[in-house]
Amino acid sequence: MALLTLKTLDCIKKQDVFSDKVTVFVDGTKVTGDIKIDKNDPPFLIGFKGKFTGRVPITLTEVDKNGADEILGTVTADAAKPGVHTGIFNDDPKFDYRLTYEASA
Repeated sequence: MALLTLKTLDCIKKQDVFSDKVTVFVDGTKVTGDIKIDKNDPPFLIGFKGKFTGRVPITLTEVDKNGADEILGTVTADAAKPGVHTGIFNDDPKFDYRLTYEASA
């Protein structure tokens, strides 16, 4: 069984005019509260740790008070690829986030 540690979230380019509120899910389970983040903010320290086997999806969503939350993207942590990784969430030119995570044995 491997250990997943979500370390930091960094906003390179935000989705909305005002600060974004984003949430992180691991394997469909919400693991953070709503994180208020802006473009020039220092990286947000997450600090989540959880065990997993095989591969596990990490999904970033934007909390939208005016409608349905928007999925910003998903990266996959892989127990067979230990080490520190950066998940890049920039599928749309309107936003760009970096999530640093570690998979370890």
